[in-house]
Amino acid sequence: MLKMNIKKLGPGLLFAGAAIGVSHLVQSTRAGADYGWGLLWALLLVNLFKYPFFQYGPRYALATGESLLDGYYKLGKGYLWFYFFLNIATMFTIQTAVTIVTAGLASNLFGLSSNIGENIQSVYLTLSAPSHATPGGYNFIISAQSLGLTVNLTLNLTLNTISQVSAIETSSTELTGQAGETVYFQFDVTNKGNSADTIQVTATGSMLLQATPNGFGWTSETLEPNEEQSNYF
Repeated sequence: MLKMNIKKLGPGLLFAGAAIGVSHLVQSTRAGADYGWGLLWALLLVNLFKYPFFQYGPRYALATGESLLDGYYKLGKGYLWFYFFLNIATMFTIQTAVTIVTAGLASNLFGLSSNIGENIQSVYLTLSAPSHATPGGYNFIISAQSLGLTVNLTLNLTLNTISQVSAIETSSTELTGQAGETVYFQFDVTNKGNSADTIQVTATGSMLLQATPNGFGWTSETLEPNEEQSNYF
């Protein structure tokens, strides 16, 4: 009697391993913890529908020596196709659930972070074009090292427009004027970019509050590339 029961233990464990999965061990207990007795009706309904499959499937195979697929095929190819599409539709959900549970076990066993965002660091990159830069493409290679691994990232920067302005004084930087005399400070403004640009000139300081009247020859001017315009204050 004991020997027969031991023989039944192997197939029983295989059947339990195939029948009991994530929904029984994880999702059902979680549903009970979240909703209490509110989903008891769903538990009864699910077992009512599942019982015939778990009861008569093994009995059919034991009585006929055939698998359930052979039985479906005898009923017609339509039943076999329906079984095929049903498995295709559920396999992704089941695999996802198994992966989530496995990841949760690995996270708790090995102390891995369950929040991926905690292991992500933001990298800010500032690129400044030098004064002698010309329009075109520039490649930058960024190397990052972590846990003994080196990852290279190639960035491509395309410069289409370069804005650069120079202002050079053309008069003496030290001017002396008598009371009531108008003194002019002269300078040249050059557009050194590669496209037309509107140059705006403003000034601040205590001299503006004391000198009356005051102003520029022009305060806004559109200059073509390499065009130079004289101005004064």
